[in-house]
Amino acid sequence: MHSLALDAPRLSSLVKLLIFTYALSIPLSTGVTNTAAILGGLTILVLWLRNKFLWTEPVSFPIRLFGIWILMLLLGSFWSQNMILGLAEVLGHLRLLFVLYALHWFYEPGMGERVVRYFCSSMFLSCLILLFTIVGIIVANGTFPGHVPMAAEIQEWFRHWHGFSGFELSIFGVGGSPFLNRVHWSPLLAFALTALIYRMRVMGQKSFANWVQLLIGLFLLILMQGRAGWLVFFVGCMAVLFVGSSGQERLKKAMGILGVAILCAFLVPPVRERIQQIDLGYLEFREGRFGYGIGDRLTHIATGLEAWKQSPVFGHGTGSYMAVNSVHSKRMYPQHEPTINPHNQYILQLVEQGLLGFCVLLYLFGAVMRRGWTLSSPGHLLLFMAGAGFTVLSLSSMYLMDQPMQHVFWFMLALGEAMVQNEKQRKEYADT
Repeated sequence: MHSLALDAPRLSSLVKLLIFTYALSIPLSTGVTNTAAILGGLTILVLWLRNKFLWTEPVSFPIRLFGIWILMLLLGSFWSQNMILGLAEVLGHLRLLFVLYALHWFYEPGMGERVVRYFCSSMFLSCLILLFTIVGIIVANGTFPGHVPMAAEIQEWFRHWHGFSGFELSIFGVGGSPFLNRVHWSPLLAFALTALIYRMRVMGQKSFANWVQLLIGLFLLILMQGRAGWLVFFVGCMAVLFVGSSGQERLKKAMGILGVAILCAFLVPPVRERIQQIDLGYLEFREGRFGYGIGDRLTHIATGLEAWKQSPVFGHGTGSYMAVNSVHSKRMYPQHEPTINPHNQYILQLVEQGLLGFCVLLYLFGAVMRRGWTLSSPGHLLLFMAGAGFTVLSLSSMYLMDQPMQHVFWFMLALGEAMVQNEKQRKEYADT
């Protein structure tokens, strides 16, 4: 008769599974979950300060980068116009410390590949839900709606379902689902498509199911008109084609992909429409008419640069953007509403931490890209896409301060490093 009692190894595996899953799903849920993660981060911080046993080789790279980032935010809060808000931002980041260590302590061989496959599957389910919704809208309206109105209608219809776990698959701390707006959903789909193309091209997994996922994903990525997602997918295609290529070959392939992208801008109607909106937004900005879109972002850039000039080296402090932006926005563009979101990570760092923060941000992205530059394994691809993907995403919004998407960045970084180090340890073991 078998005993139902959990022995130590089984209990350890169960705890690992629970904590690993918890690390993935933190931003999905309530303040209670976030508070627990913050307390976990504080506990890890205290243990690390008392005993350096936490500082091990596989985790040192993500923690070093996280330490530099959090130190910059912490220092900036001391000279901020709103120190409490700055310190609150720092405290909120401590849940990410919990995620970084959870992925190191509880990572097991093959876990990274399984997580990425699960993420791709969740995004495919998301695409199917959206596809059926589009068909429903066409049937109900008797016509195929315009791209942008359709995206808005779908998001509004799904809005009240956001966070409903019966439909939403929790992964990367964000639902791979249509319940997110396209600002979040299109980059996530682009990351998933990159992983899918890598599996098909590099790993030879060209099954019929993968082709179906790829075609449906590409169709919806274009149809939903998320420019941020297009940028990530452009970078992802380059990364996959760069695998096994020399520097000169990479340059040629990059030029070829750029040529394809330019052709899409002229020949594919949804892409052409969004490109034209950039030009219209610029004209609105020049004429002093401000709507949501490029014109709005150009306004934030103009006011942000003006604020940066007043304190160029160290900025106005962490959490000060809203207060500083309000002053300059009212003076430069009285008819424009001040905002807490500049829709540009680089402008945010210049305003809040000056050139210091801007250089730290560039170092963060550059170090992660360099870590994965060889693209010699799925882990290296994950690292490269975390750095390169968020480098371009930061042009369109402050994703590193956006709770779900900042979680995606640090999760990709930690998981990629865990996969690379695990592969390295296996090779070293085989050589002994």
